[in-house]
Amino acid sequence: MEANNNVDVLVLPQGGGGGGSLPTSASLLSVLGDGGGSWVTAVKKEDDGVKDSRGGLIVRLFNVDGIDRNVTLSLTIPPGLSLKAADKVSLIELDPESLQVSNNSLALRLNHWAIETVRLSVI
Repeated sequence: MEANNNVDVLVLPQGGGGGGSLPTSASLLSVLGDGGGSWVTAVKKEDDGVKDSRGGLIVRLFNVDGIDRNVTLSLTIPPGLSLKAADKVSLIELDPESLQVSNNSLALRLNHWAIETVRLSVI
């Protein structure tokens, strides 16, 4: 479906005027932990119509090398916003389990070969 739809682009105004600009490189999130075998495979808006939807951001992670890992997922977000809550959810974004959030970061256990989905609520 995504291949048949246009990509929406968001341009932020610089100094309150028109003609916004973004840095040439920036990081929305980072994953740090035991080694380098954890990949972020998707970052997307939470699906519409999800039960108990909080309008969150979905991050999907994959443990690629078969070693259990403890990772920290950290968000870089603009001043005035913060990561208020995080839930580990199923691949279809149901059955939330609350995760502890601190300083726009959260700790997560990735079992060997695991695909984990996390819903983030930024307010």
